[in-house]
Amino acid sequence: MAVIQEDSIVIAGGSSGGHLATIMAFTQNNPTFQPGFEAVSTRFSACMAFYPPIDLTNTSGHAPDGYAAWFASTICKPEFNQAEWVRKNACPMGMVTGNGTDSRR
Repeated sequence: MAVIQEDSIVIAGGSSGGHLATIMAFTQNNPTFQPGFEAVSTRFSACMAFYPPIDLTNTSGHAPDGYAAWFASTICKPEFNQAEWVRKNACPMGMVTGNGTDSRR
C-alpha cells in the first residue's frame, strides 16, 4: 500500500477547478462529504485557486435567483457551517480573483 504524506499535497485549479479545489479545502476530513470513506484522511497542505466562482451568497448579484438557497440546501445540507469549517479545517489558501470586469466572461 502506498503511503501518502498529507503535508506534501497541494490542490489547485482554475475557474470551476478552482471552485472544486476551494470546496475540497473547506471540507477536508469532514465525514459528511466522504460516505463510505469516513476514516480516510482527505487533508491537504495548501490550496491555490485561480478565478474560482466563490460568491455563493450572491452578494455580487451575478448568480441566478435562488442559487444561494439551492446550494445551501442541496449541496451543503443542514450541516453547513462555513465559518466553523474555515476556522477548524481549512488549509492555507491562495486565491487569484477578478473584479467582475474580466474580459474572459
